[in-house]
Amino acid sequence: MYSELFWPELREFQGMVLLADLVEDHEDEARVAALLQQHGDRTEVEKAFNLVEVPLLFGKRAGEATEEEVDFLAERLREMWSARLKACFPQREFLVEVCPPDEDAEVSLRFFQARAEKPTA
Repeated sequence: MYSELFWPELREFQGMVLLADLVEDHEDEARVAALLQQHGDRTEVEKAFNLVEVPLLFGKRAGEATEEEVDFLAERLREMWSARLKACFPQREFLVEVCPPDEDAEVSLRFFQARAEKPTA
């Protein structure tokens, strides 16, 4: 049940690598394409779609997790997702970041491709 949390399924769509469960059907693909058309930057779209708030992964027990537990899980996931991306796309370079909390989000994890130049849509 938790295997995809640690070793996520990935999907390539229009040159972007996304978490597969976020792009499951044509409606999801249309949302990704619309955001790409709006921003014209594949890296920014990957950042937006591949952002996961770590405390939400605790489910109903999210409020019980300590700050240290959330940070620990975020760092372990960062390491595992980095390995998964390298295994699936060895010719590409990815950045996997732990994002600190702010007024809009909890501690989050996100990944995106490191691109040499700013892409266009």
